[in-house]
Amino acid sequence: MKTLYLAALGFILSIGGYAQSGHTARARQAATTHLNTSAAHLNTVLQKHLSVWNERDQVKRLQKIRQTYTPDSRVVTPAVTATTYGEIDAAVNELQRQHKNYVFSTEGTPVVSGDNITFPVNFGPPGSRPVFRGEATAKLRDGIITFLEVKLPRRLTAAR
Repeated sequence: MKTLYLAALGFILSIGGYAQSGHTARARQAATTHLNTSAAHLNTVLQKHLSVWNERDQVKRLQKIRQTYTPDSRVVTPAVTATTYGEIDAAVNELQRQHKNYVFSTEGTPVVSGDNITFPVNFGPPGSRPVFRGEATAKLRDGIITFLEVKLPRRLTAAR
């Protein structure tokens, strides 16, 4: 959060025309670079997570699960709590069995706080209006998901 604050402060000062020493400019550039790298990494983690839940091939999905979640991760969904790779795989498999043509997607901007990321979740047929909309919160350790909670409280109905 300190990095985000410094980057924002540096940006405000730079557009405000305030003079900066070379040291301050380099520090601001380093903070901004770190922030961009972190944002890019969080986006990668988010896309890997969605890829797990949308993968139909079980062998590929298990590989993705091992790359995306820690061995001691905990995944909480409206239907199940999974605490092993096998349980996560079984949860994905059951969800896909029940909703054969549905996929997870996200839109909007994730909210990042330390090692936590909260992001909007859509679930429905690809290319169509989502049937469910909610949010997920992931806690990361060393850039890998260690805890994930998905809330899909709203089943969307047809527009009136």
